[in-house]
Amino acid sequence: MSKAKPRTVLIEPKAHRRLALVSALRQDLDLSPMATFDSALRHIRMTRPDLVLIGLGWRTNPGLRLARQIKTDAGHTAAVLLIDWAGRQPDPSPADGITPPSPTTEQVRAAVLELLE
Repeated sequence: MSKAKPRTVLIEPKAHRRLALVSALRQDLDLSPMATFDSALRHIRMTRPDLVLIGLGWRTNPGLRLARQIKTDAGHTAAVLLIDWAGRQPDPSPADGITPPSPTTEQVRAAVLELLE
């Protein structure tokens, strides 16, 4: 019997990044890709995933707010990984991990696998 893939919500507003990440991660994760923070938060509250990946661009505040909200929701235990596309090196404290600045999809995948170990 094979091990179940971690249920994962991927929040990435930019379609090309979202598609690249789905392609790189679908063999390892049970993915639910989302384009907006609002729809993602509703989905996270309903499904209680194991992992949440949040893409951060030049405007990091919405993603950091979402990470804090996930961590403060009562009883929610999802691991949160921030993807630092813009290379701004935001405060990683609301999350369980953060990628290197301006990562490749393979670096994101490596960060995900390391977080899940």
